[in-house]
Amino acid sequence: MSNETRSQTEESRIALGRYSRRKGKETRTRILTLLKNHPMTHKQLLQEVRITASALSPHLKKLKEEGLIEQVASEGKVFYQVKSEKNAIEEFVNFIIDIIKGLNMGELYPENEKIIREALIADQKKRSEEINKILKKTGRNSNEI
Repeated sequence: MSNETRSQTEESRIALGRYSRRKGKETRTRILTLLKNHPMTHKQLLQEVRITASALSPHLKKLKEEGLIEQVASEGKVFYQVKSEKNAIEEFVNFIIDIIKGLNMGELYPENEKIIREALIADQKKRSEEINKILKKTGRNSNEI
């Protein structure tokens, strides 16, 4: 294979990779848009997004890993929904507390954990309010980003 052919093949792979990532982002954005309105089952998402179950599952997994959606059980069914801000903040706080505990070899006095937890929650709420103020000035809301 000549260098020119190799170069064209590599460029084709790069272009295909970019296209795949863009399509993946578009699919995940579509899923988030659907779930923003109301929780949905796996079957409902398949019908709306119009992809196979094997294609949908990695998108849901990635959205869960990124902390954007969560699964909830209701009436014997599993629903996917956009993670509430409260849940996201609590998950962030628990993550930071775990890091601090790890740095202290698992030791953290309950009163110190309470102070740290309250400070982190207050900080996250303040940041959220600031973001919403900025978005309001632009005529958008946090659901649109």
